[in-house]
Amino acid sequence: MERDDLKDPMYSTLGHDWGLCIIEFIVGYSNHSNRVIRMFKEFSDLRHIINFKRVIFPISIAFFIYTFGWGTTSPIFSIYVQKVTGNLFLTGIVLSMTTVMGIFLNIPLSILENRMNLKRVLQTVLLIYSALALFYPVANSFLSLLLVSVARGVASSFLWLTSWAYVFTYTEKSVKGKETGFFSDMNDLASALSPIVGGLVAVVSFFLPFYLLSL
Repeated sequence: MERDDLKDPMYSTLGHDWGLCIIEFIVGYSNHSNRVIRMFKEFSDLRHIINFKRVIFPISIAFFIYTFGWGTTSPIFSIYVQKVTGNLFLTGIVLSMTTVMGIFLNIPLSILENRMNLKRVLQTVLLIYSALALFYPVANSFLSLLLVSVARGVASSFLWLTSWAYVFTYTEKSVKGKETGFFSDMNDLASALSPIVGGLVAVVSFFLPFYLLSL
């Protein structure tokens, strides 16, 4: 026996709406997939550009490793700082110090960079970053953590300003957007993957992410 409530126009309308939603989802997903495929095709075309292979790709890989390294510490960093300081306010100060230093140093450092060898600055700062990672596990007071974070803030300002200046200097005008997009995407990919890996590594040893970062 046919149910009368299924003849209700409301049920018919709901079914129609659900059908439209499913169709729109399929069409939207298909369009998104096509855009992603086109994006990867455009990026793959960069491999034929000599400047990309010689400069942009190597620096993108270097910064992927750098971003990935610091990202692995993100699941445990605030926990570790809180254990050392024992105070949420002091923890906040330590965590914000890297960005605070950038606020005051970005403009002065950008002026200095115009007189420096960008490649040499990048190499030096990346080495400093590796050393700084080893200081965090032995920083057992608020003051020592603060000093390491201040040093990290100075290095971070140099690193990011120099890296973008380096990328913009060597990108070819015809593909500037693609090359800078590739550099940015590599950093975003590292930022997305590294906390997951860091969380897994920290299960083995709480300080292991810091030692991996130094490598």
